[in-house]
Formats: sequence, C-alpha cells, structure tokens
Amino acid sequence: MVTGRAAWTGGVFTFLLLIVLLVLLRGVSWAGVWWMWPLIAAPAAAVGFTIRGSYCAAGADWLRTRGGWVELYELTEISMHVNGSSVDLFREDRHRRGLTAQIDLLQANGRLWDLVHNGLRHSAAGGAEVNAYARRALSLPAR
Repeated sequence: MVTGRAAWTGGVFTFLLLIVLLVLLRGVSWAGVWWMWPLIAAPAAAVGFTIRGSYCAAGADWLRTRGGWVELYELTEISMHVNGSSVDLFREDRHRRGLTAQIDLLQANGRLWDLVHNGLRHSAAGGAEVNAYARRALSLPAR
C-alpha cells in the first residue's frame, strides 16, 4: 500500500525539482513573479495525488485493487510483464474479471502477499494459464 507519506514525498520532490530546473534555466529572477508559484505547485500536487492512488486489499480467497477484484483460487490466467520501472502482475478469474497490479505493491505487506501467492499457486496447479516469466519469478507449479 502506498502511504500518504510517499505521496507527500513525491509531491515535494517534484516541487523542488521544478524549482531547481527553473533556477538553472532562468536564474532566480522568476521567484518574484507570484503566478509562477502556482504553476510549479500544480504539477507537484498532481504527482502527489497520482502516487497516492494505489491500494490493495485481500481476503482468504479474493484480491481487490482500484481496478476491481478477482477470486484468487479461481484464476484462469496469470501473467507478469515489465512496465517501465515496475513489474505488473495480471490475473483473470473464471468470471472473466481481470485485475492488474504492481508486484511491489502486493509484496509490500507480507501477510497480504502470503494470501495472494497462495491463491496464485493454487490456481496455477489447477490449470491456470501462466506465462513463463510469472512461473519462474513466482515459483509457480507446472500444470
């Protein structure tokens, strides 16, 4: 789960980065112009809100993120893909509900990851389609 602290840190980092870039490009004369400050604050706030938008929850046999939910023990497809600097895990259950989440978000909480990983292993053993990357990275059993 991404915390409020991480969102604040991302927003403040963006704010400071924009100030440094402006100082390097324009010097410090821009700092006296009042309308420049909201122009710097807007992207920083957007980054903070974007970072804060991630969450996940799991029960004994389900996983929920902002994108929806799936039944972990009834998955028909499990795949992992590199997406920029993160690794995304995609799951689809027998009801055709699909869900994509960043693997580091799922692994951030050990108990949540245990629930998810047990469901992935059970579904893989039960015949779910698993791509080679997911099978190798998550030590999932072959059919």
